[in-house]
Amino acid sequence: MKPITWIKIPMGKRWLWLFIFGMAMGLLEAAVVVYLRQLYYPHGFDFPMTSIPVHILGVELCREIATIVMLLSLAWIAGYTTVQRLAWFLYSFAIWDLSYYLFLYVFLGWPSSLFTWDLLFLLPIAWTSPVLAPVLVSLTFILLAWGMLVVESDGTRPLPLLSWLLLACGAVVLIFSFLYDYASFMLQYIRWSDFWNSAKTDMVMYYSTQYIPRSYNWFLFVIGELMLLGSLFVYRLRR
Repeated sequence: MKPITWIKIPMGKRWLWLFIFGMAMGLLEAAVVVYLRQLYYPHGFDFPMTSIPVHILGVELCREIATIVMLLSLAWIAGYTTVQRLAWFLYSFAIWDLSYYLFLYVFLGWPSSLFTWDLLFLLPIAWTSPVLAPVLVSLTFILLAWGMLVVESDGTRPLPLLSWLLLACGAVVLIFSFLYDYASFMLQYIRWSDFWNSAKTDMVMYYSTQYIPRSYNWFLFVIGELMLLGSLFVYRLRR
């Protein structure tokens, strides 16, 4: 008997199973955060951040890397062209992220609103923003995946170079928008190289615990979003 491959599974079932995977992964991620908040924020999460042991921080960074590796691995299995794999990664990432916030709200009643500030990632430094920003990015990812897989012949047509450039630049701009507020605060007290200097760990941790979000750079966010959407427009334009 020949093994079953993703290629032979109908597109609709792939959408369904990756949705189920993303929901389960979001629940698992939310459960981990519930444990972390019970340990370090027993009275509810809020800024400034609480200092945690360096070895626990290292474990958390490894968990973040593992999360992305899992999504990339799933996308590689689910697709058989570069465009399909990109689209499935964007889709599974989006479902994971949206379900993460859904289950956090179910478990903790958090966030109280879409404008509640959140700590998103810690690599290479802390990413912070109102919850609304990653939610909008996730919805954009679903739209991009739909445009690549449904609108245009199941992702079998190559992505033009301009689309790749717009995707890459848009991702960089969005990431910078998440890093901007925290970095601008920290760089008042330390140098950029201090983030990766083990001798300066205590100092970096100290100033991190003084950080309270001030304002999110929505201008950069809009620019990044327009670039992502522009990549899909170029892809569809070149039929």
